[in-house]
This record gives sequence, C-alpha cells and structure tokens, in this order.
Amino acid sequence: MKAEYIHCFTEGLSSTLPMFLGEVDIVKKRTDSLKDLPNDSQVHILLGLTGELYGSVIMSFQKKDSLLLAGKMMGMEIGEHSEISYSAIKEILNIVSGTAVTKLASYNKKIDVTPPLVITGEKLGIQLTFPLVSLKYQASDINIRLSFSIKERTRKSILIVDDSKFIRDSSKDILEKNDFDVVATCDGGQSCLDYIENNPSVDIILLDVQMPDIDGLQVLQNLRDKNVTSKIIIFTALGDQDTIKKATSIGVDGYMIKPMNESLLIVLKNI
Repeated sequence: MKAEYIHCFTEGLSSTLPMFLGEVDIVKKRTDSLKDLPNDSQVHILLGLTGELYGSVIMSFQKKDSLLLAGKMMGMEIGEHSEISYSAIKEILNIVSGTAVTKLASYNKKIDVTPPLVITGEKLGIQLTFPLVSLKYQASDINIRLSFSIKERTRKSILIVDDSKFIRDSSKDILEKNDFDVVATCDGGQSCLDYIENNPSVDIILLDVQMPDIDGLQVLQNLRDKNVTSKIIIFTALGDQDTIKKATSIGVDGYMIKPMNESLLIVLKNI
C-alpha cells in the first residue's frame, strides 16, 4: 500500500483525537509489519474498505487505554466496557475513515467503508487477508495502534470498438459501474488500430464485427499479426457459427452477444 494512502488515515487520526482529548501531542512510536492482529492489544476496532482500496483498517488498544479513552469521550471514569463505551471508541475510527475517504478522493480513489466491529481478547491469532502495517502512537497517556491490511485494486483496462454510439455509451456506463477502466471508445476498425498503435498495453478489446470501414475480423487479424497481447473479445449481435469459426482460427479470446448487460461481465472478469 502506498505511503500517501496510509498518510490519509494517519492525518485523520491526528485531527480526530484532539476533538476528544483536547490539545495533545500525538507521537508515532514505531512501525511494525505483522501477520496477525497486534498481540500487545486486547481491544480491536475493525473497519472494512471496499472499492479501489480494499481490506481492513484496525484501531487497537490495551484494555486500560481503551477504557481511558472511552471515559474521556463520555466524561466519566469507566471500569468496564459496555455497548455505549464501545460505540464511543468505534466513532473515532468512523471519523478517521471519513476524513481519509475525503482525502483519498484527491488521488482519484473511490472507496466505501463498512460499519466498525469490536473484537476483544488476548492473542487472538486472527490472520487477515494481507499482512498488516501497524503504526503505534502515543497521545498523552493513551497508546493506540492504527494498522492497515489493504490492497489497491487493479482495474482491467478496456477499449470498446463499435460503430454504434448507443452501444459504445451504454457499454461504457455498465463497465465503469462494475469497476472496469474504459480507457477509450472507437467508432470503427481503423480508429481502433490507430489507438492500439500508440497504446498497446490495453488489457481487453471489445470488438464489433460489422463496421463500415474495416470489419472486426480484419482488425483481429491485423492485431494478431502485430503480436498485440491484449485479450480480444468479439462483441457482436451476430451469433453465426461461421463468424465464430473464423475468429477462433485467427485467435480470439472470447465472445459476447450484444447488448452489454451485467450478467455478461463474468466473461470479462475471468478472462
């Protein structure tokens, strides 16, 4: 995970804690790489991320520190946790993540967060999907860990080639809503060849067959002759066997029947 993304969360922590603790120095004590939840903590608040960054953000405390923090937030001394005290410290992570989501938008990263979950216990041995980057902070007399088990989602890039503006626009809309990166649309075979000449690293080409200038099979042949490595999907209203046989002999990677709909996306996700 890039340091600037982590920084969005740590900035959120730095701006959130003074809201409840007053003006305090927040000092980073150390950074650890972990496989499990921090075993020096007994109270963990987990919040899930979905979207272009996915995984978990975890705020962890020793029990005494979590009680002290909740007590300061609630304006009373607390001896044991209750649903109310847990809700109080969960709210900190909610605010931190909300601040981070806003800052991540400046990096064109769209993410959603799930409601926080409390896990308590000694040495839980819970291993998350990805290794943890765990930062330990001290704010006044409270020690806090903020840990990250996050990956950046790699979106597949797609070029849509079709002479119908309606098909290009509607397909683009569905694909982008399902986390594909439509890098361009082309209205004919020649414009496709021109685009790939300068942008050969496109992951997937959705290629119409019947087009007025150069038909899709000719484009397919041209791209294969040039050893273009993009996955090429014939995207057509024609389901005739002759077209399928010709495309297969040239070297097509799959077929989709127009119009684009969300049930067809599994073809693109699995290619």
